[in-house]
Amino acid sequence: MDRRKKGPIVDAGGRHPFPRKEYYFNNAWLLALVTAADFLGGLLFAKRFAAETHPCKNDIKKILVSRPDHLGDVVMTTAALSLMKTAMPEAKIHVLAGSWTRELWQHCPMVDHIIVFDHFYLNRSKMPAWRKIFRSVSQIPAVIKKIKKERYDVGIEFRPFLGNTIPLMWLGGVKYRIGYGSAGFGFLLHQKGSFNFYSHFAKNMVELLLTGDLIEAPQEIRAALKRPEEETLDKMSRALAKSGVTADDFKVVIHPGSGRPLALWSNGQWAELADALVSRYGAKVIIVGVAKEAMAARAISRKMATTPIDLTNSLSMADFMALLSMANLVIGLESFAVHAAAALGVATVMIHNGISDERMFKPLGQRVFGVTHKTDCAPCWRRKGCPEMSCLTNVTANEVMAVVNEVLNASF
Repeated sequence: MDRRKKGPIVDAGGRHPFPRKEYYFNNAWLLALVTAADFLGGLLFAKRFAAETHPCKNDIKKILVSRPDHLGDVVMTTAALSLMKTAMPEAKIHVLAGSWTRELWQHCPMVDHIIVFDHFYLNRSKMPAWRKIFRSVSQIPAVIKKIKKERYDVGIEFRPFLGNTIPLMWLGGVKYRIGYGSAGFGFLLHQKGSFNFYSHFAKNMVELLLTGDLIEAPQEIRAALKRPEEETLDKMSRALAKSGVTADDFKVVIHPGSGRPLALWSNGQWAELADALVSRYGAKVIIVGVAKEAMAARAISRKMATTPIDLTNSLSMADFMALLSMANLVIGLESFAVHAAAALGVATVMIHNGISDERMFKPLGQRVFGVTHKTDCAPCWRRKGCPEMSCLTNVTANEVMAVVNEVLNASF
């Protein structure tokens, strides 16, 4: 194992990605600041909150779930929300979320209301950092006012990393707060859970709910996205028909983009894979993505021997969900597309790097396979990866095709 590179190393024995297990970050100055703040906060608040009574499930009428992060996180969270709705069918579930996920939340039938808060640390837009911070700070008074108005019985902070919104729930007067203290502000919680880095993200959320006695232990954990309306599916069918795609065609959706640049695979390998899908299965290859991914889609198209259907930057969230529902296979990177496809029951292949553990973020579904290039240093947990990124760059189109064949030939 190469120990010359900076950053935490996790060996095959499964060492924890953060040497200091109480907090899930390694910046020394930030660690000192958060430790000091939590120590002082604990002196002021810990005993007070410990004395407050845990609410009975039958008395819980309104719940605020904090999920300020990204689209893939939303999909994984639907599994926990579905269990909550089953356990407390009369309770209203509201979410505190970034504006970039608002459209997706509308496909989550268990969510009754959305409060938007764009946390600067989680904002992936191209605006300057100072504008992201200004936007977050300017939203805080209105967000606190909205939370106070709703009078929530329980608040749940599902994010174990930097960017949590525990202070907003406290300032908004949420009566009983549950979450992780691993990114600071744990002293403002009534009950803290423990995050397991060698367990799936969704399973961790379920364990937190069990710790808070909000659900019964489930037999299985499944994401829960609402199937698109028939009207939207018909609209997408008509749009595909204009590109020569019929209901009987073998449709493969590929999503070559990712919110993390380190997760990107080469355009040449995408093109080779797409041509192989056309050659072997007679597939209609459909490339999807947002505006910033349109250039990569064009590059892939130019490198292909066949002509794909390029729908980048042309689909609404509803259209995108309809397209995924109609696909026979979805192939993507560590991104929202693979999480959504798996949740909708579509055969899914995820091409991923070795920065984090696949067990933690693998899409929830029965027909999901992952592809990576095995290395001794994976998972490395380095936020910026390494210059080589051989765990991803060494993945070949032939390796992905081998997994595709396995997925399509498997019995479920």
